[in-house]
Amino acid sequence: MMRASVNRAGWRSGAYRSFLAALPLVLLLTGCWDRREVNDLAVVSAIGLDTDPNSRGIVISAQIFVPTPPSSTIGGAQGGGQMNSNVVVAAPGMDIADASQKLQEKLSRQLFWGHTKIIVFGEKLARRGINDMIDYLGRHPGPRERALVFVSEGKAAEKLGLGPLIESSSSENLREMAILRTGLHVTLLKLERESSRKEAIALPLVKSFETIGKVQTSVFPQGSAILKKGKMVGRIDDSETRGLMWATNAIRNGTLTIHLDKPGEMVSVSLYQCKSELIPSIRGDEWGIRIRASAEGNVVENISSLDMMDEKTILMLEKKFEAAIRKRIQSVLNPLQKQWKADAAGFGQAFHRKYPKPYEQAAADWDERYAQVRVSYDVHLLISRSGFTDKSLSR
Repeated sequence: MMRASVNRAGWRSGAYRSFLAALPLVLLLTGCWDRREVNDLAVVSAIGLDTDPNSRGIVISAQIFVPTPPSSTIGGAQGGGQMNSNVVVAAPGMDIADASQKLQEKLSRQLFWGHTKIIVFGEKLARRGINDMIDYLGRHPGPRERALVFVSEGKAAEKLGLGPLIESSSSENLREMAILRTGLHVTLLKLERESSRKEAIALPLVKSFETIGKVQTSVFPQGSAILKKGKMVGRIDDSETRGLMWATNAIRNGTLTIHLDKPGEMVSVSLYQCKSELIPSIRGDEWGIRIRASAEGNVVENISSLDMMDEKTILMLEKKFEAAIRKRIQSVLNPLQKQWKADAAGFGQAFHRKYPKPYEQAAADWDERYAQVRVSYDVHLLISRSGFTDKSLSR
């Protein structure tokens, strides 16, 4: 009995000492004094940046997510879910920080940039220069570095204001299409990195289109804008963009169609397992790049008199498709090297990795050196499947 009493007293004494030791820690707990409720936030899903026609400043447009209250009837049926909508609000300013403050003055909720998925630069602003804007977007803790960056044909605010077709907003429409990799996929982080190196970069170009029937205007990325030292110097079309994607190992799949010698005859293949690499070489004073590209493809359409079960036919088609890929790459490298001297394909990075000292010596005059780089091609295409029929049913 005496031993049990001693044990009970010792346990109480230890618990009391632990309580006294933990008590000062309570004073350090701050609670949720700086909390921000969702109902107090204006969640920004996309940012548009344009020139201000009235000054040398800019105009910022924010696409803001607006939740609507639950509706008892949706489309004539009972429903308890929420329908989402978006609104675009704009404000001018001397720079992004100033414009953001003026934008905040128009809203009853605190702007929240953490869910920004899309950043769109207007074409006029891109031609004037976007390095100052990149500095803010990279320095501010709000915008995501994974946000996708585009250049708009015309004003960015107008593109953000257009309605979506399938997705919940025009920004979500652009994001999903970028994920499909039908065009370039450029994040804010990549733009910051290329800008810090003072290298050229290609950004996807946003255009608008109208649907058939019940007319509705929406957005989609097609072609690319070429930026050099932070300024847009030109644009390339959709086919040239695919050529740039071949040169930079950015292409993953797609469909390629070639015209044959006879009028009206053509063959299409669906490409997959596409990959490419840049192999630099320096021989004396001659700098060269070999673009090695490979892919596999399945014949998906045959509008010709060719027999797809004939091995010679397949070999001939493989050569023609290889030539088509090579032509696409050449079509974009010619203006990049000769017209704009913009190294958007990353030749300089390839030389820097393999020949760091010679590249550093040539870096000061890289534009002229880049224009003289000799380009060769090593393209291989394997047609794996020719389809379930041999000859075209229409021939």
